[in-house]
Formats: sequence, C-alpha cells, structure tokens
Amino acid sequence: MNKNNDLANKKESFEDVNRAENTNKNSNSSVGMHSNPSIKFKKNTDGQSDNKSPFSKKENQKDDKSISRGDLLYADLSPVIGSEQGGVRPVLIVQNDVGNKFSPTTIVAAITSVKNKTNLPTHVKVGDKNCGLPKESVILLEQVRTIDKKRLKDKIGRLPDDLLKKIDEALRISLSLEAK
Repeated sequence: MNKNNDLANKKESFEDVNRAENTNKNSNSSVGMHSNPSIKFKKNTDGQSDNKSPFSKKENQKDDKSISRGDLLYADLSPVIGSEQGGVRPVLIVQNDVGNKFSPTTIVAAITSVKNKTNLPTHVKVGDKNCGLPKESVILLEQVRTIDKKRLKDKIGRLPDDLLKKIDEALRISLSLEAK
C-alpha cells in the first residue's frame, strides 16, 4: 500500500513538471524547455536569457587546485565502506591532465605507509626521499577511485618518471588492460 502511494506521488510530481514545461514552451519565460521549471536562467544586460545553465562553472571561478598526473597530495577519503582506504592520507593523481584541468573530479590511488601489506603486483613501493612523502610508502593501485577535487588538501610532491612507468604497469594489471 505504501509503495502504491509513493508511485502515485512520483507520477503526480512528474506530471506537474511536464505540465509546467509545456506551459513554459509557449510563453516568453526564461525557463529552458527541458529544464526544471523552478530553475531560472539569469538575464544578460539586454534582458534576454543567456541560456547558460545555472549549474555551469562561473566564468570568473578559478580551480584553485592545479594538479597533474603524478602529483602526490593529501586527500580526505572518508567516509568509507569495508576495506576501502580512508581518512586523510596521501594519494597519487592518476587521471590524465586534460581531465584534471576541466573536471571537478579527479582519479586517485590511495597510499599507505603500512609495511606489512601483502606485496601485490598492483602495489608500487615509494621511498620517502623520492617525492616528499613523510615515510616509505606503498601506492595501492587496486584502491583507485574518483573523488571531488574539494577532497584534496596540501600538495606533497611528485613522482619521478621511472616510478610513473611502474604505476602504469600496476594500473594495467589492476584494470586488466593489455600492454602497449
């Protein structure tokens, strides 16, 4: 009975949105044809809609986190479920630089300083002197995830090219990608 009420409410809500969109199609409203009627586009100086989504990045807004593939930063990976790596910890940026420049998210691999981790082919050991990490660590390429850049904190350093080649190989293994 509760399920039927929920479905009826969703259907009614959907019909209300469709009705509002159809009404706005024939008017000079500033609401887009296929958009939520409660979301208005801003007017430009001529009083005309500039047709920019209110969700698009503001032109003056800068991405304060300029990051590149191979950079090491601290990130807050909480909350987590199960065996996911969590807390504020070092991460390696593994996303390509085009994605890093234009996306509000990035792809990272978690890093741990736990020395008794099982040595897997998806692990790359990193000495603390190589790149600015506080101690010897292991990059866990089986613990790759997409995060919002707002989770990123201070920059630690950058991996040298020889270690980035090992990262590429470990990612190939982790994702079952064929070698070049």
